[in-house]
Amino acid sequence: AIILTGVLGNEPRISGAELGKTFLIVLSTLACLIALSLILGRVLQFKKEERGAVTVMTTFTNISMMGIPMVYALYGKEAMIYITAFLLPYNLLFFSLGYYWMSGGSGSFFSFGTIKKILNPGIISCILALVIYLTGIQIPRLLAEPIRMLGGMTAPLSMLLIGSFLADMNWKQCLSNRKIWLYSLSKMIIIPLIILIIMKPFVSNPIFFGVLLAAVATPAGAGTPLLAQLLNPKAYDVSLEGATLTTLIAIVTMPTVQILTQHISF
Repeated sequence: AIILTGVLGNEPRISGAELGKTFLIVLSTLACLIALSLILGRVLQFKKEERGAVTVMTTFTNISMMGIPMVYALYGKEAMIYITAFLLPYNLLFFSLGYYWMSGGSGSFFSFGTIKKILNPGIISCILALVIYLTGIQIPRLLAEPIRMLGGMTAPLSMLLIGSFLADMNWKQCLSNRKIWLYSLSKMIIIPLIILIIMKPFVSNPIFFGVLLAAVATPAGAGTPLLAQLLNPKAYDVSLEGATLTTLIAIVTMPTVQILTQHISF
């Protein structure tokens, strides 16, 4: 529902060359996140069965729950255009490659079994959102409002989900885990700074740059441990610890990254 909500409004839409450039920058950003996550998983010597979870945690951040409110508060409705442009390929990749990586990347990605698994509500919503966005179809208010209300439950339900995971948390193990600390600091500070420096020459709009900042500097997605439970129980502990610790330190790391990049001129 929240995927669809991003394309149901009457806000101005990106079109033409700007739309193509925006999607290209978004895909490049996601590609950088993927590449850096693969390097990070090997440098920190995560177990083979955990590396897919590390890639998912690093690439697919909690932009829906933390990034969107932050961007909206800083830039207003105008930023929602870029949020939507980012969320469409983001969710499409999460519900396809994200599932594949979390399951350990076993088998062929294009096998019938894998394709059947990724034909889930998230993928279907992404396809519908693309059709609505590109065609400009106006959804009747009678249908659009319930979708918005349902999508609005995402943030509180995400918080409840995180809370339920905390019952499984071994806090002593998590807080004393040097590898998880190194991962969290790398994911929340070093990787965002690397990507923002790489992408800066190609982004001339400060609002779009703010969206990229929110996308790469927010914590690991709250759904990552849930995905691990479903697809790869061996990676559940690292997913839970990574999502929890990155969320806890975000109160310090997100402002730090913002301060370090705020003096970049456009």
